[in-house]
Amino acid sequence: MSGSRFLEVAPGRVTGWVDRYVAARDGRVVARAVADGLLLVPDEGGQAHLRLLRPEGWSSAADPVDPSVVSAHLAAHAAASVPLLVVAARRGGYGVAVVRDGRVLAGKVGRRYVQGTTAAGGWSQQRFARRRGNQTDKLARDAGAVLRQVLGAALPVGPVAVAVAGDRALVEGVLDGSPAAALPRLGPLEVGEPRRADLDELAERVLAVRVTVHDA
Repeated sequence: MSGSRFLEVAPGRVTGWVDRYVAARDGRVVARAVADGLLLVPDEGGQAHLRLLRPEGWSSAADPVDPSVVSAHLAAHAAASVPLLVVAARRGGYGVAVVRDGRVLAGKVGRRYVQGTTAAGGWSQQRFARRRGNQTDKLARDAGAVLRQVLGAALPVGPVAVAVAGDRALVEGVLDGSPAAALPRLGPLEVGEPRRADLDELAERVLAVRVTVHDA
């Protein structure tokens, strides 16, 4: 039976997961580098796509990688310690944090209401759209100011990438014009209206290797 499934594999468990995936297919698996990580491709068909925080390090995207090399590379990947920025936003609020090794180094959350959609038309629709746009801009400005505060508190070592969570358009509005705007993006990750506890959870989840398994 064919199908697909999505997994978040903790860094300390990803080498074991790969070893089991290869062993279950009698070792008949080749690995290929892709832009955001790695593909494991069995002879029997299907594949496993591993999205990595830092996908660099493979010899060439065109050349197969010996699966025995994969585990060693992933072990080094899991052991690396780098700071990351987490930016979460929903219509009800936002959260910003610099995280490292699954812990929040500096972070803050805030609340800011943004209206949802409406079925009204005509001038009412236009007024609603302007009001909603103003509310969205206000959320982005408030969260952008907090972002700068959080980055300053986390210096001297700045984040190497941004993990985005929640409403992607809102998050991009928060990042627009900020010192972090040019950083590589990770995610997106699912999150409800951001609370302080959500930042702690995201600090751990952002380290996970996101795996999509497509069965033959």
